[in-house]
Amino acid sequence: MNIENVPLIRFELENIRHQIKSHLGTAGSELGEMIDKSIQRAISDYDFDGKVINITHEIMTEEIENFFKHGPGRDVVKATIAETLNKAFNPYHEYDKSQHEPPDETIVSPELDRS
Repeated sequence: MNIENVPLIRFELENIRHQIKSHLGTAGSELGEMIDKSIQRAISDYDFDGKVINITHEIMTEEIENFFKHGPGRDVVKATIAETLNKAFNPYHEYDKSQHEPPDETIVSPELDRS
């Protein structure tokens, strides 16, 4: 991205550059010109596209996590997990009734039979 294409950012960066030179008391001096060139080079070399992409990815990741951890996506994930676990560990659960019939009698362990 060429900084010339983003006038507002360019204006802000120019303002920062002038503030630095003013703060150091170097405006109009040889040192001021060196600082000015260094700042200009740093501005023109900066990877604005890469930074915008990284920030966008961070925000996307955060929003996706919020949706599935704290938003409506959480209920969908929980329901899917519950259905999967019920199918895997409870073959007579309503999801599998068409494929399995429950046993005719309940088996009770002799240690638990208190009749």
